[in-house]
Amino acid sequence: MSTPDMAAYLLERIAEDEQIARYHYTAALLHTARHDPARVIADCEAKRTIVRHCQEVLTHHVFGDHVGRNLTEGVLQRLVWVYADRPDFPPEWLPEVPW
Repeated sequence: MSTPDMAAYLLERIAEDEQIARYHYTAALLHTARHDPARVIADCEAKRTIVRHCQEVLTHHVFGDHVGRNLTEGVLQRLVWVYADRPDFPPEWLPEVPW
């Protein structure tokens, strides 16, 4: 899959995380401090901003700017790995493990 597909996949997963957190926040369910809905919502917004910046860089990158493109793709790859346990996660997005 392409990097734009990875960015779209990330935005969908981030939206799901935020939706769940907002539900728990408005339902006033108890959470540990680490999974506090307000923190998760802020985290989702930060990640969404990072993904959108990456999309902008990839859309408007200067031909031959391999450093910027590689850095941006690396950021998306590391963010998407968080969702590797999902059944819809494309296995080709997993990192190659040196043996």
